[in-house]
Amino acid sequence: MPEPQATQRDVRPVSPARRRVRMILLLMLATLWAYRNSFAAPFTFDDTHAIVDNNAIRHLWPLSGVWISLRPLTNLTLAVNFHFGELNTFGYHVFNFFVHIVAGLALFGVVRRTLLLPRFAGRFETSADGIAFVSALLWMVHPLQTESVTYVIQRCESMMGMFMLLSLYCFLRGAAGRWSWLWQLGCAASMLAATWSKEVAVVMPAVLLLYDWVFLQSSPGEMLRRRGFVHLLVVLAALRLVWAALPAAVGPSEEAIAKGAEVSAGFGYQGVTAWEYFRSQPGVILHYLRLTFWPHPLNIDYGWPVAHGFWQVIVPGVVVTLMFVASAIGCWRRSPFGFLGMSFFIVLAPTSSFMPIADLAFEHRMYVPLASVVVLVVAVLYGLSLRAIEDESARRLALRTAVTLATLCLIITTVNRNRDYAEHIPLWAKSVELSPWNYRALFTYGQVLGRDGQSEAQIEQLEKSLKIIERGKTHTGLGIAHARLGDTVKAIEHYEAAIRTDPSYVLGYINYGNLRAREGDFPAAVDLYRRALKVQPNHGQAAFRLGMALYQNHQSAEAVELMGKAISIRPELRGADLWRSWILASTADDSLRDSRAALQIAERLRQSGKVVTPRLWDAIAAAQADQGKFDEAISAAEKGLEMAERADDLELINGLRSRLALYRRGQPYRETEPISVIKHQDERQPGLNWRSVSCLRRTRR
Repeated sequence: MPEPQATQRDVRPVSPARRRVRMILLLMLATLWAYRNSFAAPFTFDDTHAIVDNNAIRHLWPLSGVWISLRPLTNLTLAVNFHFGELNTFGYHVFNFFVHIVAGLALFGVVRRTLLLPRFAGRFETSADGIAFVSALLWMVHPLQTESVTYVIQRCESMMGMFMLLSLYCFLRGAAGRWSWLWQLGCAASMLAATWSKEVAVVMPAVLLLYDWVFLQSSPGEMLRRRGFVHLLVVLAALRLVWAALPAAVGPSEEAIAKGAEVSAGFGYQGVTAWEYFRSQPGVILHYLRLTFWPHPLNIDYGWPVAHGFWQVIVPGVVVTLMFVASAIGCWRRSPFGFLGMSFFIVLAPTSSFMPIADLAFEHRMYVPLASVVVLVVAVLYGLSLRAIEDESARRLALRTAVTLATLCLIITTVNRNRDYAEHIPLWAKSVELSPWNYRALFTYGQVLGRDGQSEAQIEQLEKSLKIIERGKTHTGLGIAHARLGDTVKAIEHYEAAIRTDPSYVLGYINYGNLRAREGDFPAAVDLYRRALKVQPNHGQAAFRLGMALYQNHQSAEAVELMGKAISIRPELRGADLWRSWILASTADDSLRDSRAALQIAERLRQSGKVVTPRLWDAIAAAQADQGKFDEAISAAEKGLEMAERADDLELINGLRSRLALYRRGQPYRETEPISVIKHQDERQPGLNWRSVSCLRRTRR
């Protein structure tokens, strides 16, 4: 009698390749969920001078203008972002997120292929995918990574990490199998890209040599014979970086010091000695490790103090030394755990050893070292589970439950941390709460409070900062706050102190000039703006402000020239183009007036849709009237008048009505007295991104 046929389809096992694809998709989705609220975060902290005020990224071509500094690849990516989205932060965050995804997938590939090496004799043939997946998952959603992903300019850290992991992956693929020479070239290319992203990549040759020694178990002769070429290329890339970075590490030149160059790293940095930095780092490293297992609270700016005494120096020093020695012994014995420990210390070495850096601790420095810790913990817990739970089904259930809970906790913490980045006031209030001794956190918190209109609270925070360290920018912030409250005397006192304390601080001159301009003392404002440009000739804001002051001082020809310079330096300063168009269209100086050029500038602004204001229509109308196109001039003036009435700008309404009457009589407008622009002389807050205003004000709702 025949057997009855099955009523259900046989369940086919999922192929390993398809399972890995699912894992990759799950890694991407989990990371997207963790960072879903990060894409609208504003620029903050160092983003101001690295992006908002960075003239080098304003023009994508020629590349020689972008390919400068020790991190040219980072600079290039910023220039691409600016080219397509200017200062809209969304594109910058998308790029950072993409870099983090690629880095995580590279880590997944490295761990998986390492576990499948002959070194492990097939012990992980069935579990390699799972261990690699869990390691990459926990690393990608860990909240300690937010400073490298959500904080835009720290893409230099995540890009360096991505290329370092890709270099290791290519090295692993090139060690055996087909196309080994191509993978070796990819390893060298990734290493070079890492050095173009951040200087810490200089340690990568040591990491590759240790990996070769521990996991490929080659003798020195075999290592040189089979992979000597790729090791040589990687070392050459590192030497190129050492050669380029050596002047900065030794100290700035006399010429750079004379120009007011700010030294923040290297042995030329005077803020902390090499010994003070070295003895403080064990405590910093232990703090990093604590955040790995308990990532709360996180701080964007620690202002970590120099260590003193037994408990701050000796105890952490002994603990870290024992960890280092154990890792070194493990490496000598070719232990995988030894490699993970030594790679942790090697990658941290440039920022956590003896070379002085202005900041003793920053969370983004753990971007790559965190991978070593996570992989080690995952491997240890997996090994313990094999010994503790004999039943395979129960073991899988326990592991999956633990991983799910850990992942959810990390994602929730990451989402909450990204919420801090979304608004400046909570971000810096938390930093001040955690580091009340940190003058920079106090200063920045005061600045964001001032931008939110809380001038009295701003003064309170800046006064605290000033008691710790006297800085020109702190005096400038206090000058802005007092001026906003109407206390001109104190504002002037602080502006004078700012210039006296730091004669090379450009914003001190600019804001002092703004105050003089608002008082109607345009000759004094002109002098202050000129002093600012003398300090920094290519400062777009200074050129724009000087142009406006010259215009008010009846020096329109030079004003037009300065506004053209401002817009060439900072294309987003469209106000400079707007006022240049107005002057060229309306000036009574026949030798200066050029209505055709004025109309071209105004039409370009109108088509861009960025500065479509009553003043723009006013400039268009004046230019068309100068060319005898009075019908077009009347139409443009009426549009401007309609917008001015909606904005309830009484001064502009009266001006447009009088000019409209002229156009209707067939007469062009000739300006004999400059239009008052006092209300356009806004404060330029030091150390704060202008485009953070909207996000700051959300905290009031």
